[in-house]
Amino acid sequence: MAGQAGVAVVLLVALVAGWVAASGARRDADSATAAAESANERASELEDQLAALRSDLQARQGEVADLEAQLADALDDAETAQQDALTAELAASESAEAAEASSEQAQTATSLANVTTVLAETDDAIMALHVTDVVDATTLVGFDLREMLADGPNAGQAIQVSLAGINSPAAGDCRHTQSISLATAWFAATNDDVLLRRPATAPRTDALGRTVAEVVAFANPSASLNVTLTVAGEALIDEAEADEDANLTERLRVAQQSAEATLLGVWGCAESDLRDGEPAPPTIPDPSASATPAEDDPTDG
Repeated sequence: MAGQAGVAVVLLVALVAGWVAASGARRDADSATAAAESANERASELEDQLAALRSDLQARQGEVADLEAQLADALDDAETAQQDALTAELAASESAEAAEASSEQAQTATSLANVTTVLAETDDAIMALHVTDVVDATTLVGFDLREMLADGPNAGQAIQVSLAGINSPAAGDCRHTQSISLATAWFAATNDDVLLRRPATAPRTDALGRTVAEVVAFANPSASLNVTLTVAGEALIDEAEADEDANLTERLRVAQQSAEATLLGVWGCAESDLRDGEPAPPTIPDPSASATPAEDDPTDG
């Protein structure tokens, strides 16, 4: 009996051990199955995420392609617009040049007509002159303004002019430099365009072949350089010419009396060859040293 009981205990123990072992294996199998299912679910989720990423990438690639196409179109439009702008600018420039040329032609025609009119309306006017060189206060060189504007045959012929009725200080004499400065400033104020006036009864030229005349401003014929120099004391009356232009001489005497009374110019000099002695010999200008019409356009300014 005792032996049978021991066998029974052994079998029972074996059965319990087998059951325990089977239970552990089943739990391990269940855990493995659960892990596998979880892994499958994770893999499925990752596949879904990957699919979503692929779809998003494809969409973005489409957007990039669209943007590249838009950029290409924009570049084409910009290039076309730039070309159109250049074409328009060129056309505008050509139009402006044409308009300027037309304006210059009109201005020249108007100036030429104006010169002709002023000459006709100014008493004793013999010529409109564009001054290019001031030799001294009473000697100058210029060109016939009407010939220049009309491109006439005498447009390039230099004309030497001696101011009628007066003498100015010679080189080295008192007020020589100042008299030239006054004459130069006077011409600058007239834009170097003047009228020459001379009575029909007076000699037109002097012994040196220079044109003798009263020089007045083209824009204001009442403004006389001869009188301006005299009233400033920078020139004195040449009595040898006093009878040639009575009207001019009368105005010069009034101007000289004013300058002498106020000691202006040579009247204020301690010594003056012009005032105290014989007039200096006339200055002979060098035509080759004078500017040509091409170098000084009377239509400028």
